Amino acid sequence: MLRAVLCPLLVLGALGCQSPEPPATPPVDLLEPSAGSLTGYYPVLIETGDVPAEAIVDVMVGGVRAIDLEAQPDGRLQVVLQGRDEPGAARIDLFTEAGSTSLEQRFVYDPPLDPAFARVVAFGASLTQGVQDGTPTHDGVAASPALVLARAMGAYMSQPVLIPDLFPTLGLDSVGPAPDCESASVPDFIRAAITEVLGELVDPEEGFAYWVGRSDPDVNVRNLAAGNFMVDDMLFGPDVDEIVQNFLGPLSLDPYAEFAAGPRWTMIEAVERLEPTLVVSFDMMGNDILSNTAIEDMQANVPLMVARLAGTGAQVFLADMPDPAILKGSLGDDPLDDEASLLAAQSNAILHEEAARFDNVHIVALAERADEFALNGVQAGGEDLTVDMLGGILSFDGLHFSPSGYAIVADLFVQEINSELGTSIPAIDIAAVVQGDMHVPSAVLAAGRDPMECRAEE
Repeated sequence: MLRAVLCPLLVLGALGCQSPEPPATPPVDLLEPSAGSLTGYYPVLIETGDVPAEAIVDVMVGGVRAIDLEAQPDGRLQVVLQGRDEPGAARIDLFTEAGSTSLEQRFVYDPPLDPAFARVVAFGASLTQGVQDGTPTHDGVAASPALVLARAMGAYMSQPVLIPDLFPTLGLDSVGPAPDCESASVPDFIRAAITEVLGELVDPEEGFAYWVGRSDPDVNVRNLAAGNFMVDDMLFGPDVDEIVQNFLGPLSLDPYAEFAAGPRWTMIEAVERLEPTLVVSFDMMGNDILSNTAIEDMQANVPLMVARLAGTGAQVFLADMPDPAILKGSLGDDPLDDEASLLAAQSNAILHEEAARFDNVHIVALAERADEFALNGVQAGGEDLTVDMLGGILSFDGLHFSPSGYAIVADLFVQEINSELGTSIPAIDIAAVVQGDMHVPSAVLAAGRDPMECRAEE
């Protein structure tokens, strides 16, 4: 009471006589989560306010389109962010048929773990792309070793995400009966899948268009890998008669390319244009070995590719290639044989020799580790994983890795990058990947088939 009487008599603003400020109203959190890594490809829930979630047709976050928009029962909108190439606050713009609005709250992108990861670029073929079960898919990109590695780095790694259900895939039913457990011919399956998809990639005004098959054809991708590409395709572009490369290449590299013309630039040109600080490839020579490319061509092309990569100034990490004899899948009329194993050894020797010429080119010893996997398997997440059909390291096509296999390979890169650069990338949580992988033995058993029937004889 005394305070109330005396305060009006004192000088305005004197200590102890100011009215207390009302407590600030905490801001409404419009985003869940409200921050994340530059890598992208994780879901975010958005409170859209007066704009109904189901009316939103497009979302831009920091100038990059979000994908997989889905209105939720609670009225919020779930989107999948594609990341961004610089950290900090990113504006969120919501678009409807009637117009656009911006959220008051920004999404905050965290910086990468190390400056060396400022511009990470991946190139190669189907393993780097993350193909499993025969074909590239919308969901398969999330398991790609390039994206798994980038997540561990906190690095931006935009992907050429396909629209859902574009290509068919091989499933558990594609694995033949014991004891051989042969898979379907993967090359035949891919060619048939391309034929099936041709009629889907049509724009009403333009006719056939590769970009129709992409969730976001305008994102500037940093995983440039494309299925079936060999080293000469990466250097010079596919020949006109290479149907698979000329179809899959534009979907990754150049979705606005003309039909059957292939990408308008080569894969190595795309790498160079991105001015990378770090480059990775999980299968640069894989298709050459599976296709029995002449050793003379490998002697010419591998040194040229390594020199081009070294010339970017980036730190370059390239996997050497496993002995293809450990693969259990079918190449149809082109079976794996001793010549392919010899070519793998010869090509790896060339790669190691050329890499040794450059301080910034490093080899990840996938070949040696794959031999260990074939001999001893891998124990992770309570599973005994092997390279046998239905053993969990390979997918149901027997040629490409499963998500668990890709996580194992990505962790090899983590170890090598940390060793060479002195960085501290955390180990890949392989056990967590195993828990959600339909290819591991426990999941196969739950689906009604005994994976042990496909185990190789000791």
